[in-house]
Amino acid sequence: MSDDSTLSSCEDHRPLQRERTVACSGKLGDHRLAAGFLLVRANRNRADGFTVPMRNVRQPQQVIPSLNGFRAISVLLVMMAHSRISSLIPGGLGVTIFFFLSGYLITTLMLAESQRLGNIAILSFYARRIFRLAPPLLITLVIAYGLTYSGLLPGQITLEGLTGQILYFANYYTVFFDPSNNNIPAGTGILWSLAVEEHFYIFFPLLMTLFLRNASRLRTIGIVFIITCVVILTWRIYLVQSPAFFNDRAYKASDTRIDSIIYGCLMSMFINPLQSPRPSKNMSLLQWTLFSAGICFLLLSLIYRNPVFRETFRYSLQGIALFPIFYFAILFHDNAIFRYLNTVWAIRIGTYSYAIYLIHYIILSAIFKNAPFIASNPFAVFPVVLIISIGFAAAIDSFVDPYFKQLRRKYRSNKRSSIPLGPDITRVASPSRCESDSLTARGHGRMERASHGAERLFFDIERRLEAISAKGDPLETIKKIVQWKDFRADG
Repeated sequence: MSDDSTLSSCEDHRPLQRERTVACSGKLGDHRLAAGFLLVRANRNRADGFTVPMRNVRQPQQVIPSLNGFRAISVLLVMMAHSRISSLIPGGLGVTIFFFLSGYLITTLMLAESQRLGNIAILSFYARRIFRLAPPLLITLVIAYGLTYSGLLPGQITLEGLTGQILYFANYYTVFFDPSNNNIPAGTGILWSLAVEEHFYIFFPLLMTLFLRNASRLRTIGIVFIITCVVILTWRIYLVQSPAFFNDRAYKASDTRIDSIIYGCLMSMFINPLQSPRPSKNMSLLQWTLFSAGICFLLLSLIYRNPVFRETFRYSLQGIALFPIFYFAILFHDNAIFRYLNTVWAIRIGTYSYAIYLIHYIILSAIFKNAPFIASNPFAVFPVVLIISIGFAAAIDSFVDPYFKQLRRKYRSNKRSSIPLGPDITRVASPSRCESDSLTARGHGRMERASHGAERLFFDIERRLEAISAKGDPLETIKKIVQWKDFRADG
């Protein structure tokens, strides 16, 4: 959700964010999805960095392509579903796309920061998120509670509801204490999704730091994440069998929805399109087949209406289906089918999507209560809400965010840590062949011994040069340097 989430800042906020990248060197071996679903052959001598060449795309330089387009699609799906245009519009899918995108982006930024700086500044990460998330959220809550107090917005004002929303406990407050959202202003119930993401990001940087400090390979981290997704799916299945189960328990709770974010993390680690070469501008038959399979799985998750499936396997199937869709939309961003994700309007709506998401349901609720002549026509209420929401988001972007952007820059890490986290974990090796010995314990030991040997060599050079130059004879100095060099080469 941030518009300055550079790889150096390691920032990710839902859903407003422009992702700038910086060059990161290193070789890349074979990339495999841990479950074996998608294989991407990467060039071992790829060009340095995460940057993607941009052609025919009106976006700031070094922006990850297509992501703002996905944000635009997601927020429009949510708005159309809330506007009651049609019961067939999958508003819940829009939220799932937000989750997947957020996980993919934050992992990409975090791994790049680790490689570039040697550490992950956790406290700075949290500070940047507060400065990015809190201002639009607080302004939105002031508007909502003000309208409720004046009688223009349904709902009630309670200390418990306000506290839960400010402290990102809105999802569990709704699930366990206020299932009907009667104790909060109308339209603020959607803050449950922000709570899910924030709960994930409380623990995610800590886990990544722990893994990276112990020089864990991406495959190890990925296995842990895959096991977590299986556990969460099993937990949903168990909850559905409970007599006291209700739909929001699986739909809004963090312990049942975090896997939608983790799927995006897995894509970043194993098949990140920013680290994959593109042989041509056009997609091959196999690539089109994989992309089409992703679309088919996504449609299947929407068409199949079995209640148990919808509260259990649906979220897992959607997470898997988004892998090829996101991958090819980013890698082939200038292809005809994906070019619309990078148009001026898609980028603008995607940039504003966080603020639009926050305010749109409040505006809808106010219209439903105070303007029934507009609310009676869903095709009229949607454009009205969209225009007002974009205006609100533009005001936030122009008058509020620039000040807090300066504060966020103060918490960016620009110096390399004196205690590195370990070898370059952004390299992924295939199971059959490890490209770099630095990813193994033996390789890491060799690197450490080589480092100490080089340090002793440079110290020896410096000591000998000082001793020779102290004699003051230039010819004698040159002769002894050459003799010592030959001696070192022979030895």
